[in-house]
Amino acid sequence: MKLSPAFRFLISSLALTTFVWWLRGMQLLSWIPGILVLILGFITVIAFIVFALQELR
Repeated sequence: MKLSPAFRFLISSLALTTFVWWLRGMQLLSWIPGILVLILGFITVIAFIVFALQELR
């Protein structure tokens, strides 16, 4: 199964969001506002749904 560049970008952004969320949970990045991380995660999830629907077509 060959992944498209968009899908690879999506997986990496999802991993990055999870990593930032984890670091923030460990109090290493507590200076990042929670709302910013939430917005980043929300955008990533929406992008994931959009790309997934395009991949299935």
